[in-house]
Amino acid sequence: MRVREGSRRIALTLIDKGVGLTSNNVVGKVRYLSGNSRVGHSGTLDPFASGLMVVALGQGTRLLPFLHNYPKRYSARLALGSATDTGDLTGEVVGRSRLPSTSQSELDEVLSQMFGQSLQVPPIYSARKVDGVRSYQLAREGRPVELEATPIFVHSISGKWISDDLIDFEVLCSRGTYVRTLGEDIAKRLGTLGHLLELRRIESDGFSVDSAVGVPEDRSDLRYCDDLLLSRFGSLGVDGPTSKRLINGVECGLDLLGGNFAQREGLIFVYSSERVDHPENLEDLIGLFEIGDEKLSPRVIFPQL
Repeated sequence: MRVREGSRRIALTLIDKGVGLTSNNVVGKVRYLSGNSRVGHSGTLDPFASGLMVVALGQGTRLLPFLHNYPKRYSARLALGSATDTGDLTGEVVGRSRLPSTSQSELDEVLSQMFGQSLQVPPIYSARKVDGVRSYQLAREGRPVELEATPIFVHSISGKWISDDLIDFEVLCSRGTYVRTLGEDIAKRLGTLGHLLELRRIESDGFSVDSAVGVPEDRSDLRYCDDLLLSRFGSLGVDGPTSKRLINGVECGLDLLGGNFAQREGLIFVYSSERVDHPENLEDLIGLFEIGDEKLSPRVIFPQL
């Protein structure tokens, strides 16, 4: 769906970031073209990486925390035999090792050991903050950086040999997982060193890069994913008196809504049936609510025009 400049107060767009751009480059471009000063995203991609960025505009930024429970999927190419200080091809080589003599079955066995929950120490060249300063800033200044291990979860991981020194792998993992570190860990388990040559995010927050567009060059290139988000949570129409209660942040018992919610729990978008027959975009909504404990409770209420 194409939109005019500045025509949206509430929106999400899916961007396929190219190699070489920073995440801030993408946000800045969307901010400039949309005319909306409030723009954010759901997860940083390193400049050497490509793939999906979920970018929110205006009041849409308030929806981002409700998308974070979905895992992220990446594809990566791992070079064996050398390590860099950044864990990827942009860094300086800090070690070399012999290439392993390993079969596909042995690789499969190594990857199978990485399923499930574990603790991971983020790379020092990362956006993690130490006393309010980005870790990569401290590392570039040559200052000591100590990052605490954090829990991650690997839902699935698979890989294949491309050549004696190259492995391609794909991983579905929890938010906050550093795939550069996973690549180094794979190499270590194979008895060598390694770093990433390529990294691409193909799924994030329940969206696929197949639904994304490239970084927009013109206002007419901006496209929003209202239909995907509306179908994600579903929507519920309420009458005028009920909509006024909900807009004011008052919880509403399900018995007052007149629908059958016996089998439904979780998040749902709500709109006023007196304004629209059904929502076509996020601008039509009262907000995001949660069904549970026999009531409808507000999670995000959008300012109404």
